[in-house]
Amino acid sequence: MQSIQWPDGNLFTSDAHSDKEIETVFQFVAAQLLGILASPLTLNVALVSGSPIATPSQPDFPNNTWLIYAGETVTGTGIPSGAKIISVDPLLGTFTMDSNATTTGVSSLVIADPLAFSKVRIGWLRQGQPGPSIDKDTLFIRCTTEDSAYSRLRDNQFSGLTGTFTDVFTRMWTSHWTFYGPNSTNNCKLIQSGLLKSLFATKYLADSNLYINPSIEEPSRGPERFQGQWWERQDMVIDFNEQITETLTVGTVKSVEVKIYNETGLQTDFTVTAP
Repeated sequence: MQSIQWPDGNLFTSDAHSDKEIETVFQFVAAQLLGILASPLTLNVALVSGSPIATPSQPDFPNNTWLIYAGETVTGTGIPSGAKIISVDPLLGTFTMDSNATTTGVSSLVIADPLAFSKVRIGWLRQGQPGPSIDKDTLFIRCTTEDSAYSRLRDNQFSGLTGTFTDVFTRMWTSHWTFYGPNSTNNCKLIQSGLLKSLFATKYLADSNLYINPSIEEPSRGPERFQGQWWERQDMVIDFNEQITETLTVGTVKSVEVKIYNETGLQTDFTVTAP
């Protein structure tokens, strides 16, 4: 949300997003659709002192099995510093750590993937990131605005009571998705289907006033030669719309004095005050 008071005293506000804000929204959605834990997960877990095996409480584990995998960090009471998950058994409903628990009982643990946003990256970062390995699946997301006649249409409304002009309009964007790694083709298809069919993705994007154009061109495969090796690469372009609401609040008259005269002089003097 942007808000600024202009030199004429009028207050302008807009809920338009910056490109980085939108890329961050898509980064989170894409990570979740790929089964990557994009935000820390808190679970109640049964521990046994001296054992590396942890048993999450029901229904925490079945509901989040797809977001628990090897390489994630585990922190909380009874967990040694730096502990990580090394394996998951969905049938038994347990995961195994590389360290033994130091307490027995149910503990609230936080599970996180410190590499989540190196697996799903935003393009054009100022400081960049180390390049991925050729055998690692990596996604890059970039978003750019597009000009169109539709983007210039405005739905204008004016409220005389508040002195507010409201404009609602649509800004068009194009998102560029570049997938690298041995599973780039499958990951690309997973994102394409997820953005169109997942209620989670639809709602999460709508919460930021973003709406996918369902007419998506078929992604293209184009291996890229780099440092003497061919890197698997898949490219996808998705158009989407952003609904923007802008308001301009202008100064209004709070009260006015009214005087009525005739040939004999002042007859009435009263003040009209805005409600």
